[in-house]
This record gives sequence, structure tokens and C-alpha cells, in this order.
Amino acid sequence: MSIQERYRAQELQYDPSYLLAGGVASFLLNILLFRFVSPSVSACLSPAYTRLPRHVRAEWDDRWYFDKLEYSRSRPLVVLNGFLMVATFFLFRMCAMPVYWFQVWQVAGSEAVTRLGHIRAIMFVPTFVLDVLNTFWFYKMCRGFIKAIRTLKTPLKDMERKTV
Repeated sequence: MSIQERYRAQELQYDPSYLLAGGVASFLLNILLFRFVSPSVSACLSPAYTRLPRHVRAEWDDRWYFDKLEYSRSRPLVVLNGFLMVATFFLFRMCAMPVYWFQVWQVAGSEAVTRLGHIRAIMFVPTFVLDVLNTFWFYKMCRGFIKAIRTLKTPLKDMERKTV
């Protein structure tokens, strides 16, 4: 019996009990990171942070402080930040796509999914749209990161020419 047949033979069970706890935990983690951790770290890394108006600090706390500090995009710290952003986006957005679609493929056509009627389109339409958007943003992020890497190498080449 194939994997798909095995999953189709099982009744699709929906357990919403984790949704409330997961939503609350996600909300609290977001508040913790962006209202307490980020301001503390920012104040330690840049004394200018504490002199900013409150509304600017709120925007700062939300992955554009390098632009506010007018850091060059070729600085190693900015490039490292870009790499970490691309890497985490890849791990948590791009890698999730095939896993999700594999799970949809496993249950597609099962009796439980068929009973959902038109509501089963929720499994396909919004997810497909989000996957297209995520792919587009990942492409743009990769292009920006590659551009930053090239600007990081350019000053090194210029320095080599000057010393020769």
C-alpha cells in the first residue's frame, strides 16, 4: 500500500485545540522580542537609539535600523544581516512549501477532504498565492544579497590596485 493510499484510508481529523495556545504563544513571543529584547540590544549597540523619538524607535525595532544609521550596504555587518535574513527566510518559508504540498497531496482526494466541498479550495488558492509571493520575495532578497556581496568585494579590489 502506497503512502498516499494509507493516508486516504485514514479519517482526516482536525484538532483545533492547539490554535489558541499557538496563537497566544506567537503573539507573546513577538511582543517579547520587538518590545523588550530589540530595544535593549539596540541601545547597547548604538547609543544613537536612545536619542531617537519614540515613533522612530518603534520603526527601528521592526529588521531597518541599518538604513536609519545610514550604514553603507557594503559594510560586513550589513552583509551578515542580509545573509541571516536570506537564510532564515529560506529555512522557514521556502523549505515549508514542499512539505506543505506533500501533505496536501497525501490527503487530496480522501473522503474527508471531499466532504469539505468548496471550502477545500482554502488548501490550494491562498497557499498558492502566498507561495508565489514568497518565491518572488526570496528572489528579490537573493538578488539584493548578491549585490551586497559584490559591493563588499569591490573595495577590496580597489585597495589591491592602489597597493600595487
